[in-house]
Amino acid sequence: MIKSVCFLFVLFSSVNAWKGAVECVKTSTCSCRKDNGETIDLSALSTNNGTPKFQNVIDIHNKDNYSLSVCNIFSQGNCSNVAICQIRPMFPTDLYFDVGDLNTATFMEDERGQITINYIAGNRRSFVNLTCNYDIEAQLLAVGEQPAGSSMYHFELISKYACPITPLDPSSPSKNVIYIGVGAGVGALLLVVAILVYRKRIFSKCRKSDTYTSLT
Repeated sequence: MIKSVCFLFVLFSSVNAWKGAVECVKTSTCSCRKDNGETIDLSALSTNNGTPKFQNVIDIHNKDNYSLSVCNIFSQGNCSNVAICQIRPMFPTDLYFDVGDLNTATFMEDERGQITINYIAGNRRSFVNLTCNYDIEAQLLAVGEQPAGSSMYHFELISKYACPITPLDPSSPSKNVIYIGVGAGVGALLLVVAILVYRKRIFSKCRKSDTYTSLT
């Protein structure tokens, strides 16, 4: 039941990926910048050893396995330098199909704010819906080829790294500048107050000294 609900959600999102969609400007193979200045940055999901971030994830139909890496190319079986590889268990040898080339990645945002990464490999197309969840490091749901025989493959990547970074995010340089400016302003204010207090004390001592001198 849960798999069916997930399947319908991912498929609906993918089918509607182009409805009212606008491009999220690609800044790297796994990041983009939205019109409102927010960014999506999946670079934390990079791998540097030639292996996929997600490997042999079985689809919800228990038919095929998929390996995927959104930031780096990998090779597996007959899939060479790909972003997504489909593995079909066969006897005596599994079949491997390239269903997503990394350099074809484009980021689209639909009218609901859903970001989808689209990949092309020959006549095959893959759609990876990004779902923001601050409690999950990274999880891949593979719907697989839908409809059957369509050469269209659907996935959902759930991760805290799929969450948009706003210009005022603590990790954003713009906010760091604001923090520095505010810190400097507070520091300057405290310095002025300290100087005023110090001057008041000195002035008070001088008055006492003058009073004592006049009495003697």
